[in-house]
Amino acid sequence: QPPTPDALTILYGDDSGISYGTSISVVELAGKRYEFHNRWTASFAMEEGKWLLTSYHVSANVFDNPVLRASSGLIGWAALVAGVFGLGLGWWMGKRRKKAAS
Repeated sequence: QPPTPDALTILYGDDSGISYGTSISVVELAGKRYEFHNRWTASFAMEEGKWLLTSYHVSANVFDNPVLRASSGLIGWAALVAGVFGLGLGWWMGKRRKKAAS
């Protein structure tokens, strides 16, 4: 989806302006499609009768996004597997230590 401005460009004098709004970025990762809802800001300048883009910034929420939500379930399973493996390894090492002591 192309960037959608929240309002008309705010003009500063006759030769500069700022615009801001939303956009949706699509990312394919590990065969899955994720949509990121972004905020953007752009500034423009008039040079030789033409409006030119002078800067553009876009950002996504790093604390609440589709990749983070998808990975949170995977992290839980990884923690469970690591816990079971750690308990098994601890039990095996304790048994081995008892044998070595006797």
